[in-house]
Amino acid sequence: MEGIITVYPFLNISYRVHREIMMKNLINIAILGAIGGFIGVLFNLWLGNPSRFNIPLDLLVASLLGAGASLIFVFLIANTDRSDTARLLTLALLGGFAWQPVWEGSLNAVNKSVEQNNVIQAEDAIKDAQKTASKIPIANTGKQSALAKEVNTKIEQAYSSIQKIDSLETRMELKEATDDLTEKINGLPPEAIADSKIQENAQRLAQQVAPGSSDFSSLQ
Repeated sequence: MEGIITVYPFLNISYRVHREIMMKNLINIAILGAIGGFIGVLFNLWLGNPSRFNIPLDLLVASLLGAGASLIFVFLIANTDRSDTARLLTLALLGGFAWQPVWEGSLNAVNKSVEQNNVIQAEDAIKDAQKTASKIPIANTGKQSALAKEVNTKIEQAYSSIQKIDSLETRMELKEATDDLTEKINGLPPEAIADSKIQENAQRLAQQVAPGSSDFSSLQ
């Protein structure tokens, strides 16, 4: 117990020192990023390019965006060794100077993450639709209609998620799943799904991931 009490103050001091160093690095990185953004505007003007707004406002905006871009570039994109101060600060200056591609790249990464989440949601809904559809042939007549309705609900959920995906390449990741669903539904007894329209809806869902598809109308 006495040993723990003796060590604790040193651990606390070490943590405080580490935190202070980290905060100092963050401030230095942001400052250098702002300087990089400032230099970027001057460089752009030197090349003869017109200012976006006016020179003072351009310098202010670029400095702020450069500060943010430097933090993103150093800690997220470059993932720099925190102990290499020279490299850390150099990358901060570079990130601030090239703030526009840094921000664009970060936004693209966020959009890609959102799209992948929509892919997962659509895939889960399609799998649920397949499982439910497989129960229709063995269900009694009264329950077949309810199961078909449930399949339609899952198809609608998948359709909604796919429509949020802008990239056709990303949509194509779902092609095999939608084709399997269409095949499964086409193999169901016609009398079991006569009035459910799940065949039409499954085909329309498959069209959303097909190359060149332009069918973005609502499900029936």
